[in-house]
Amino acid sequence: MNRHLRSWTVVCLLLLVVTGSHADPVYKIVGPDGKVTYSDAPPPAGAAESKSSIRSRTPSADEDPVKAAMKVYANEIIVETAYRFCAKEVPETEPTVKQARDRWLARHAELRSKKIVILHDRFSMDELRALAARSEHDNEAILDSMRKAPRSEREQWCRGAPQKFASPQMDLLVHLTLASTVMSYKPKK
Repeated sequence: MNRHLRSWTVVCLLLLVVTGSHADPVYKIVGPDGKVTYSDAPPPAGAAESKSSIRSRTPSADEDPVKAAMKVYANEIIVETAYRFCAKEVPETEPTVKQARDRWLARHAELRSKKIVILHDRFSMDELRALAARSEHDNEAILDSMRKAPRSEREQWCRGAPQKFASPQMDLLVHLTLASTVMSYKPKK
C-alpha cells in the first residue's frame, strides 16, 4: 500500500473514531440526597434524576444528534485540514482545492451552523476545548506522515482532494438521516 493510500485510509479511520464511540452506556444518577453515582446499568425507578451519557448506544449514529454533529465536525476538519495542507505543501493546487473547500463549506453551511448549536448544548466549554485539542493533535499526526510522503504522492493527493470533498462519504447531505437529525434538533431552553 503506498503512502498516499495509507494517509487517506488514516484520515478515514480518524473520521470513524471521531464520529462514533462504541462504549457501553454510562448513566449519571442523582439520588434524593444529592449524591451522584455513575453506572453502566439503567437507574432504579426511584432515582431523582438520571441521564444517559453521550456515549449511549442508539440504533444509528446518524440518529443521535451529538454523533451526527460530530460527523459534521469531523468532515469539516478533514476539508479544512486538507486545504491548509495542500496550500502549504503543493501550492499550485491551492486554487482548485480552495474552490472545492468553499463549495463544500457552502453546501454544508446549515449543517455546520446547527452543529455548533448541538455541540454547545451538549458539551461544556472545557469539553469543547478538549475535543478541539484532541482533533488538532490527531490531525497533526496524520499531517506529519503526509508531509513525509514523496512530493509526487502529495501532489497526487492534493489533485484528488476536490473529488474526495464531493464524494458521498464527504457529502453529508446525501446522508438523509444524519442531515434530518442535525437540522431537526431543538436547542435546550
